[in-house]
Amino acid sequence: MRIGVLAKAISTSAKETDASGVAYFFNVEPGPLSLTAKRSSTGQVLGKASVRTRAATATALYFHPTP
Repeated sequence: MRIGVLAKAISTSAKETDASGVAYFFNVEPGPLSLTAKRSSTGQVLGKASVRTRAATATALYFHPTP
């Protein structure tokens, strides 16, 4: 699986998103995928999201903060 983030330009080596919180991923097995966003400095969970991926596509995801 390849994961990248948007930080004014798409990067596959970035370890965190910019302030927008946008992430994208591709070359993922088709089907449901659950992701968790964490603050890199503390490990605090910021959000959780589930998406369904499809073959031969790229998927973008915005993590909304979860209580």
